[in-house]
Order: sequence, then C-alpha cells, then structure tokens
Amino acid sequence: MLKKLFSDIYIYTLPTILSRGVSFLILPIYTRILSTSDYGILDLIMVFGNLVNLTVSLEISQGIARFYPDEKDVSKQKLYTSSAFWFSSFCYTLFLVVTLSFSHSLSNLILQDSNRVLIFRIGLVYIFFNGLVYFLQSQLRWEFRSKQYAILSIVVSFSIAIGSVFLGYFLNWKLHGVLLGMLIAHLIGYIYGIIVLRESIDLRVDLDSLSQMLRFSIPLVPAGIAVFISTYIDRMMINHFLSLDEVGIYSIGFRLASITTLIIIGFQRALTPLIYSHYSEEDTPRHLALIFRLFIAISLIFILCISIFSKETLWLIADPNYYSASTVIVFLALSILFANMYIFTPGISIVKRSYIIFWINFTGAALNVVFNWLLIPTYGFMGAAFATLLGSIFVFLAYLVFSQRFYYVPHSWRQISIGTLFIAIACIFGSSINFSIPLTLFLKVLLVVGAITFLLWIKLISIGEIRSFIRPDI
Repeated sequence: MLKKLFSDIYIYTLPTILSRGVSFLILPIYTRILSTSDYGILDLIMVFGNLVNLTVSLEISQGIARFYPDEKDVSKQKLYTSSAFWFSSFCYTLFLVVTLSFSHSLSNLILQDSNRVLIFRIGLVYIFFNGLVYFLQSQLRWEFRSKQYAILSIVVSFSIAIGSVFLGYFLNWKLHGVLLGMLIAHLIGYIYGIIVLRESIDLRVDLDSLSQMLRFSIPLVPAGIAVFISTYIDRMMINHFLSLDEVGIYSIGFRLASITTLIIIGFQRALTPLIYSHYSEEDTPRHLALIFRLFIAISLIFILCISIFSKETLWLIADPNYYSASTVIVFLALSILFANMYIFTPGISIVKRSYIIFWINFTGAALNVVFNWLLIPTYGFMGAAFATLLGSIFVFLAYLVFSQRFYYVPHSWRQISIGTLFIAIACIFGSSINFSIPLTLFLKVLLVVGAITFLLWIKLISIGEIRSFIRPDI
C-alpha cells in the first residue's frame, strides 16, 4: 500500500505542480487585464461551478468510488461506470438547458450584476464541460490509471493558459477571453478523457447499479452543500457586506494560499482509492498514521513558506491594488489544509454512515456562516479568513472523533501538536521581519531551515521516512 501510494502521489502531484505553476506564471497577466471587480466575477463563477459539481449529478462519482473497488467482475465494473457516466451527462445537460433559459435572473442573483449576462452564459458552458471532465478524472482515479489522470490534467492546464492568455490578453477580450479559454480547455479535456476511457464506457445503463450507487451518494449531496457553504460563504458575504473589489483581492489571497494543494492533491487523489481497497488489512491503520505524519510535516513547512513570503510574492506577481491580500494568506492556507484532512479520517465512509458526514458538515457550515456574519462587518476580509479557519478546524476535529471510533488509527498527537504550535509561532515571527530585502530574505530562509530542523528533532518526521517517501522502492 505504501509503495503504491508514494508512486501514485508523484504522478498525481506532478500535474498539480505544473497546473499551479502555469497559473502562477499567468497570474500577473490576469491581475493586469482584469480589474479587481472582474476578478471577483471570475471567482464567483468558479464558486458557482463548484456548487454545481457537488449537486447536479448527485455525487454519483462517490458512489462509484465506494462500489467499484469492491467489484471484481470486470463487466460489472463497466456497468457501474457506464451507468454513472450517462446519468452525469443527462444531469449536466439538463442543468445547462435550464440555467441558460434563466441566465438573466441567475446572473443578477449570483453576480449581483444583470449587465454581465454574456459573461455568465460563457461561464455556464464552462461549468458544463468542467463537470463532465471532473467525472472522467474521478473515474481514472478509481481505475488506478494515475498516468492518464496526470496527462488529462496537464492537457487542461496548458490549454487554459494558452487559450486564456491569447484570448484575454493578445485579443484584448479580457474577462470574456479568459472564460472562453477555460471553456475550450475543458472541451479538449473532455474529448481526451472520452478517448482514454472508451473501453470503460458503453451505451448501457443498469438501473439496479445506478440505484445502488445513488443510495450511497445522495446523502452526501447535502453534506457536499454544507462543505460548499463552509468553503465559499466567505466570498459571498464579502460581496454582500463589502464589494466585488474586496472579493477580487480576497480571491488573489485564496489563489496564493491554494499553493497548499500542491501537497494535499497528491495524497488526496492517491490515498482514497487505496484505503477503500486495503482498509481490512492489519497494517493499514499503522501505514495511515505514518502517511498522516509525513503529510503534516510537509504541509506545515509549505504553510510557513507561503505565510512569511506572501508579501514578496505579491510584489512579484500582482498589481499594487492586490497587495493587501497578504494579510489573509496564512489563515486561508491553514483553512485549506484542515478542510482537506478528512481524507485521513476514513472510518465514517468505511462503515457507510454517510448521515454522520452530513451532520458534521452541516454544523460546520452553520458555524462558518455565523462566524463570517459576525466578523466581516468589523474586520473586513480578515474576519472572513479567520472565520473560515475556525469552521475548518471544527469540521476536521469532528471527522477525527467519529472516524477514530469506527476505525482507529494510532496517530502521534504529541509530535503533531508540538510541531503545529512551533510553526504557528514561526509564521507570526517570520511575517514581522522587515529589514532590507537581502537581509529579510536571508532571515526568512534561515527560519524555514530552522523549522525543518525542529520538526526532525521532535521526530514528527525522520530522515529514513523522508528517504522512503522520495524513493518508495527502498
């Protein structure tokens, strides 16, 4: 399990690094061709797209994830995949027809601007293809075809970069061009995914298989909506209490904080299918504890770097109008980390108690709404970032408590707690360093080296474990 996990992590992480790298390189272009309000609109369309992915196809991909690995009959596996694919295609087609019909009203509701209907319609078609590509990517994960997943992700990422920059910058179509580039990129990704999965999908739809998957996945829809609220209510409330300009600035901070996903995505994509395939084996809990420690150590160092170098990064890539985003990056990076650590708490899904997932996420979403409602009017988007962090911490702790009850994993909480506290202090100290540029950079690099040394000293992670992570064949 460990060898397969680490080899797949590299494959899943590579396209993410390339994708984030490409996004990072074109971000200076985005911040110069898009006003802060345009960037806010782009982010709100992306937020709406994420909500659609969670609801329109009733989380059928999660149904495949739970039943596909347990099925040993190849023809039955194909039946699961085909049924889910055609169900998803029908749902997304219905979504597109309905939303295009009511695009004026929806544009006014979501963007609070009825003059951006054309932009919103382009966004709807992008969301349609994005949802179908998401299904195809998920299926490649369940089939353990990590290389094809990587190629699909890279194709989409580079197509977005080329199309958005050409249409948005060189043709000067600005936000229209950026969205069209994203739409075309996902159309290309959809065609590639269909070609790769042509042996896994046929024209059959088996109602029994579909019903079995939906009975598992439908309870996850309200849970997914709750996660969506927890993740995106900050931007909605910033738009309500403040303005689209603040949404744009906050979104840039979130984009930089999302560098944390370079660590998360590899574990997330590789780990879940393996847990479902190996959870009954005796060594799996011990392996999961080891993987969690490695994940925490690497994530803490990433967050430290993102936090203390946030100002310098914004100076390099963004227009001065976006510089204030540096104040929220550390909170958002931590909230992204906590929000995605549920992958290390598999107990609830293993025993198929999906209703617990709903109640955890529902409570977390309610708390997030309350925190944002209380903090944004007083502290602006800083309050939104802190509210999001508090909500993410609560949800992870709740997942952890229930998961440990159903599927105990022997975590090393002493080292994890000490390491986390030290990195938090280092973030605060590092952000306050302000001398000449060369001296500031030197001191911050020295702080990162010291943090790595400290984590090794408390044995949150060992040299041997790092070696096994880098070379899984050892």
